[in-house]
Amino acid sequence: MKKLFLFGFFWSACLQAQTFPVNNLTVAGTSTFTGLATFLSSPIAPTPTTGDSSTKAATTAFVGTAITNAVGAFAPLVSPGFSGIPTAPTAALGTNTTQLATTAFVVQHSACADILDYGGNNTDSADNHAAWTASLAAQATSNQKCVYFPRGFYRFFNTPIVYNTDGTSITIKGDGQNVSLLVWDAGTAGGISIQSASGSITSHIRDLTVATNGTNTGSGIFMGTSGTGGPTPQEQSDIENVTVRGADGYSQTDYWQYGITVSGWSQVNFYGVYVSAGSNFSGTGVFLTSSNPPNGIVYNFTSCTFNFVGTGILYGPNIQGVAVHQSNFDTNIGISVPGSESGLDQLVVTASQFGINSGSGINVQSSIPNIQLLGNLFIVPGTSTGVILNNTGLFAVVGNSFNEGAGATAVNGISVNNTPGALPGLITGNIFDGMVGGSGIALFSGSNHVNVQSNVYSGNGTNVSNGGTSNTIGGGSQ
Repeated sequence: MKKLFLFGFFWSACLQAQTFPVNNLTVAGTSTFTGLATFLSSPIAPTPTTGDSSTKAATTAFVGTAITNAVGAFAPLVSPGFSGIPTAPTAALGTNTTQLATTAFVVQHSACADILDYGGNNTDSADNHAAWTASLAAQATSNQKCVYFPRGFYRFFNTPIVYNTDGTSITIKGDGQNVSLLVWDAGTAGGISIQSASGSITSHIRDLTVATNGTNTGSGIFMGTSGTGGPTPQEQSDIENVTVRGADGYSQTDYWQYGITVSGWSQVNFYGVYVSAGSNFSGTGVFLTSSNPPNGIVYNFTSCTFNFVGTGILYGPNIQGVAVHQSNFDTNIGISVPGSESGLDQLVVTASQFGINSGSGINVQSSIPNIQLLGNLFIVPGTSTGVILNNTGLFAVVGNSFNEGAGATAVNGISVNNTPGALPGLITGNIFDGMVGGSGIALFSGSNHVNVQSNVYSGNGTNVSNGGTSNTIGGGSQ
């Protein structure tokens, strides 16, 4: 009996002091661990289904699938494709690194403020005045402004767009004539208006069309001084590759009263300017004027066209130094200098063509010394005159061709009258053909000291009619 008791005690003691490893244990059902369970190897468990959101253990396979699904919703690191509107910090001006550029950075670095970036509309469906103002205001440099009109149709409902600041430069440009089209409503006083009080401003208008829905109203482009001191010497301004016309097309109903007006403003180049008016030859292409001395000086026209306008270029008072080269006029009067004007000087016209509707190619009625007309073509129809030189002297008309136009019945190639004082004039080396019912050269009673020599005549009513005094016809000099 004692032996059995001792054996039982010994067995009980062994059970309390020993642990036994168990291999390949399978637990069926649910096991609950309390306290800290430490696994010394890599236990294997079933992988929950994708999307499981419970307290069961997650295997590495479950976690890997979840990560893959999450990463798949984002752009890859290589050649990423973003959707939505991703944002990033805007780099400082002058940054030149591989850093990403935001749209704000691009706008700030544009060579010219794009009006579409400031609320502009190029679909002919909204007014663009507010966008014009915002485009100017957004430019940090106060004295160097530039506004760009990408291709499209820009409406301006009721008033001109205006820039009026001294000591500045303004550039307005588009993508080409009739590609960037700016249109003003009928009755508007004008289109583009640029002014300064002192004339200390330069202007550059390029590669666009300025059109109106109205008839005989305002100036398509106005450049002027708002002060009373008259023009001052300044850097060159230009209007280049610009069309000014009616919004309904060419030779229709709509047109500006003045395509371009330059008032009290010196040194302007016109290159590739095209001005068209209504079918009845109305309006004026370019009006040059200065109300106060000092005079307006230096206006150069190159490769310009004036179609269906009453007057191509109107020479106002106190204007000096107009040069016209390789330009075309289909007008009633190509270049007009009205009577009773003063402060005029210097008109040079070379290699240009005048297709006269009715009137004259060049009509001078005020004293404008130093006129040179060289190598031009005048088509003279009906009862028109190629060149009229009244009340002026010191002119040279050399190497031009005067040809009969449609329905010529009583035309003159050149007429001269009321030459002031003893100021001489020269007419030489020209061709006069088909001046029927009139004269190749008509020297009226008020003409004097005009030297006519070495011209060619064919089919004229009279080659030279001389009713003046002290004129020389055929050879010689004076």
